[in-house]
Amino acid sequence: MKYHPLPLMLLLFLLGYGCTADQQEFGLQAERSYVDLLYALQAGDQPGSLAAAAALDRPVRELRQRWYRPRPADELDRMRYHVDLAECAYEDARESIEDGQLDWAMVQLDRAVYELRAGDQASLEELYVGSIYDFVAAWLEVDYLLRDPAELPSGQLLGSCSRDARRAWRAVKGTRPATDLYFDRGVDRQAFAAAHATLNGEVEAFYRAAQGKDQTAIRALGHSVSEAMWDLLLLFASPRPAPGGVHPM
Repeated sequence: MKYHPLPLMLLLFLLGYGCTADQQEFGLQAERSYVDLLYALQAGDQPGSLAAAAALDRPVRELRQRWYRPRPADELDRMRYHVDLAECAYEDARESIEDGQLDWAMVQLDRAVYELRAGDQASLEELYVGSIYDFVAAWLEVDYLLRDPAELPSGQLLGSCSRDARRAWRAVKGTRPATDLYFDRGVDRQAFAAAHATLNGEVEAFYRAAQGKDQTAIRALGHSVSEAMWDLLLLFASPRPAPGGVHPM
């Protein structure tokens, strides 16, 4: 197996505990590349996924060369255990991308994030995307269910997943990006507030629709949640062309 350094490993280490400005910037670069990768996978874009995964490697190499943070021995052992599991999951995701199995790569990427959170959740959540990841993961599960072109899954399954997504959103919707990390470095505060408010409204509207049986309304409102979520996440991605593109659905 060809080895790639684990890009998401940096999320355990990049913020707090005396991080320098350079280290924070490399961490934010990696966060942007991570959102790029998730976006490309969701869009079914294999070349874009490969490019984003490669871009994710670069800031990690810089962080590994420049970063040192002391840890107690028992804490380091626990973190290494989960990082090893995350590294395996990420390698599987890279191979799935190379094989064109992008849906499976998303599952494996999610597993990598899960293990990293188990290793050091507090540091991961210093990043905005990390802080709302429970909602992102829950909504992507709903989005996957809504992709069936024939019919929606059972009302019980969809209702359960919609409740999970709404619960996850309500748990994180009060979280705001750190001013010094984001708003002072180019993230538009007003654009964030608008995207956040829109997503909040769409999540609540979808939850109400999912309790009923109108498949047309459920699909339409699900599409709106996905669009709103990507409008928010892409504020933390690499700079993109002017609006007019299509969100992955």
